[in-house]
Amino acid sequence: SFLTFEGALSKSTGYGTGIYVGELEIDKSNGWGERDGMGINITAYSEDQTEGVISIGQYKGGFFNGKGITVWPNGDIYIGQFNKNLRHGKGIYMSKDGSWYNGNWKNAKKNGFGIVRYEDGASYSGQFKNGKFVK
Repeated sequence: SFLTFEGALSKSTGYGTGIYVGELEIDKSNGWGERDGMGINITAYSEDQTEGVISIGQYKGGFFNGKGITVWPNGDIYIGQFNKNLRHGKGIYMSKDGSWYNGNWKNAKKNGFGIVRYEDGASYSGQFKNGKFVK
């Protein structure tokens, strides 16, 4: 396992900054490491204002890819599958208000069969497409 700290160089090259602790695959041509294997990433700076996001799980080719957990600073949690940093496959997204969605995802949007439950206990299930309930 390696520990990497990303700072000003990361900002100037377009990579997110923060702390990553985990496995790396070293590129023999330039000696740089790419996230590959199990790891933990804590985002310190990003263009989309997602500072403090914690991602624990599988990485491949530098991306959060496979199974993992993401926790956002507002208390929301996602446990499930990822593809290139996006929710993709089966997973559950739990909001801090107590509502949740458990089902299929495609490119970070609800897609396929899923169940939604609201904080008041009301729920519904059915098919989703591109993030919207279709029946």
